[in-house]
Amino acid sequence: MVNWTKIIAPYKKNLLIDLEKLLLIPSVKDLETASPEAPFGQGIQEALNYMLDLGKRDSFITKDVDHYAGHLEIGQGEKLLGILSQRIYLIFGTDEENN
Repeated sequence: MVNWTKIIAPYKKNLLIDLEKLLLIPSVKDLETASPEAPFGQGIQEALNYMLDLGKRDSFITKDVDHYAGHLEIGQGEKLLGILSQRIYLIFGTDEENN
C-alpha cells in the first residue's frame, strides 16, 4: 500500500502556504463586480485564477472554462490525471439583501 503521508511530507509546508494564500482571497459572490470575465465577481475570479496559476507553476495543463470553472491535468492517454474542484461561494447578509 502507498504511504501517502510519507510521500507528501516534504511538500506539507508549501502546501499549507498555498492553502493559506487561497483562504486569504475574499472569494465572495459579488454581482456588483461581475463581468463576462468574472461572472461571480472579482474575488471569486481571483481565487480561480490563483488555483490555475498554481497548476501552471506545478506543470499541470490548465483549463479555464469560460470563467465559470477550471481544471488541471497532467499526463496523457491512459496515464492522465485530472483534478476537478468546486468553487464554493458564501453570501453574506440577509435573504432580502441577496435577492
